[in-house]
Amino acid sequence: THGRHDAAFLAASALVALGHDVPEAEAMYQRYRPRFVVRAQRSLPGELWALVRHPDDAPDIGALMELLAPAVHELMPMTLADLDVDDTTRVEDEELPDSFRRLRTYLSGLIGVPEPAVFIHPDFGSQLHVGAMAEPVLLAGDDALACPERAELAWRLGLALGATNLALLGIGLSAAHPRRATNWNLLFALLSFIVYYNLINVSQAWIAGGRVGMGASLLALHGTALALALALIAWRDHATVWRLLPRRRAG
Repeated sequence: THGRHDAAFLAASALVALGHDVPEAEAMYQRYRPRFVVRAQRSLPGELWALVRHPDDAPDIGALMELLAPAVHELMPMTLADLDVDDTTRVEDEELPDSFRRLRTYLSGLIGVPEPAVFIHPDFGSQLHVGAMAEPVLLAGDDALACPERAELAWRLGLALGATNLALLGIGLSAAHPRRATNWNLLFALLSFIVYYNLINVSQAWIAGGRVGMGASLLALHGTALALALALIAWRDHATVWRLLPRRRAG
């Protein structure tokens, strides 16, 4: 039974990867897909590589290609132009998403190769490919470095947190002198909503692009909004007490 579940999940994963619209396969894939990378505790020895190697992959031919590769690169070197990229499309290490950079470091150490440089290739979408240069490079599509699921989660959490913060802000802005008719509080509330909502959308784009982490974005944006709302409520309450104090003393 366990083997059948594994086979069903692999079949569902293949259908999803190929883009087939099969609701049952999509449901199984989303239910059982790994939520994080299970890290190996040591580098893979030869006997484990034999288990993951493709059945049609002949080790002897691979060893022969390894011997011939330096001569081939010397006679017919592969360049960035051959890969349809150049130095302007390179993504510097500090610009890579943290999760992508950590995974690249882990996999490079696992298979014993230097960390490859990353170049954006607009035709690859969400895919990653290896450029077979003398020093291999990674070719990433425009969407390959994005974090759409984390960004979507941050946006949904942001709406919930934003609603709470705006409610608290509304409490602070609702204080008005009964003898002074003014609409400034209403205008400020409308402006606060517009700015806050746009900042939520901007943070979603930044998280998707890997510019900021989800936790840091939520804390910075919504933590600041909460602090401002609570400060406004405290200022309103203290202002009310200060207005009442002279009257009590006079009485």
